Amino acid sequence: MSNKFYLSETAQIEYEDAVIWYEQSSEGIGIIFVNEVEKLYLTIQSTPYSFPLILKKFRAARVFNFPYRIIFDIESDETIRIVSIFHNKRRPKSSFK
Repeated sequence: MSNKFYLSETAQIEYEDAVIWYEQSSEGIGIIFVNEVEKLYLTIQSTPYSFPLILKKFRAARVFNFPYRIIFDIESDETIRIVSIFHNKRRPKSSFK
């Protein structure tokens, strides 16, 4: 079963900032980052409960080959909300509400 998902405004900004930063630092790396995040979205959609719980109702997924995590919650049996996409050395901008 595949769930629907959407990005919060904060997660969308964090994601776009990361893509821009990677692409500016080395051409093509931003695209590789996008591909890894897209693959992780598919995994989150198909098996959301396989990721560890953090902060009560939120789950964390690591982006393969990049120091980023995707924080999400399962709003219903069919909907997943991505609340933050952040570098592991930074604090997420989202307040996880």
